[in-house]
Amino acid sequence: MPSIFTRSLSFRQIGAMLVIPVMMASFGLGCSKARQDATESATAATAVSISTEPVSVEVIAPESATFSVVAEGTNLSYQWQRDGVDIKGATSDTYTLSSTKIADNGAKFKVNVSDANGQSVASAEAVLSVLSSQDAPVITSFTSSPSTTSAGAFTLSWVVSNASELSIDNGVGVVTGESVEVTPTAATTYTLTAKNSLGSVTKSVTVTPGDDSGLSDLPMISVFSASPSSISSGQSTTLSWTISNATEISIDNGIGTVTGNSVTMKPTKTTLYTLTATNDSGPVTAMVQVTVDGKVKVPGNGNANCHKHYKHFKHHKCGSKKSTPQQSEWDWTSGSGIDISISWRDQEGSTDSSTK
Repeated sequence: MPSIFTRSLSFRQIGAMLVIPVMMASFGLGCSKARQDATESATAATAVSISTEPVSVEVIAPESATFSVVAEGTNLSYQWQRDGVDIKGATSDTYTLSSTKIADNGAKFKVNVSDANGQSVASAEAVLSVLSSQDAPVITSFTSSPSTTSAGAFTLSWVVSNASELSIDNGVGVVTGESVEVTPTAATTYTLTAKNSLGSVTKSVTVTPGDDSGLSDLPMISVFSASPSSISSGQSTTLSWTISNATEISIDNGIGTVTGNSVTMKPTKTTLYTLTATNDSGPVTAMVQVTVDGKVKVPGNGNANCHKHYKHFKHHKCGSKKSTPQQSEWDWTSGSGIDISISWRDQEGSTDSSTK
């Protein structure tokens, strides 16, 4: 018979045999949990998120409109959409519609942000509002007269259209009409705001109370005149001036900078000339009008005098009467300072003319 060997084990040995497998199992579970926690932590650290959403924009056509987004994450890419359709080439964190049209009004824009791991998030939608320049308020001008004075009073004037309400800051408040007087005690910038149901626009002007004694150093235009001031087409007129304390003198309507004290012109139509005299203290202006009637008439309407002194003038009409002298001559006077020219040809083909 085979021998049977037996061995007694102590309780300590039996306990050790039972504890070791349990510890190994516990260690395996702990490592798996650590790996899971690390993966979840890494995923949370690289998740795509949007910290600043695109905001709605209101513009007046054809102004540009820009939308932007601020996103968190690594290796981010962007794709902007308009009304749910991808916009070709719009792949940065901003998108600009360079020239808006009324047809763009109400369009909705959003952006999809994604990373290299395929995670993505969509932004909120931003709405584009496009106003017509014909309907929106328009401030054509906003000026002060004067811009600097020691008198303390300034007149703010404006030209505005399409506005239901006008207001000026710095204590002026709601205004009507086309101007208002202000009396600031220090240099002040006034801002005019024009509003209607479609929006508002602003324009500013700065006024400066101060010493205006320097105005006495401005150029002085004593005389600016035209002689004659009324001419017929093709005739000339002389613009003359008397000016002191000017470093430069100019006249508009194509004349430009002038020297001396006169210039001769041949305007083809009635023209208002503006002379500007300038020095370091500023410019001053004066105006004169030259009237061009475009038609020459013998003064007196048929009262020119005929004299028999010119040979071979066989038949002519003098005013409203007819005569048939063998010798005749025109004689006339001008009662309005206009030079009148008359030319004629005799029967032998000779020509002559005269101006008075």
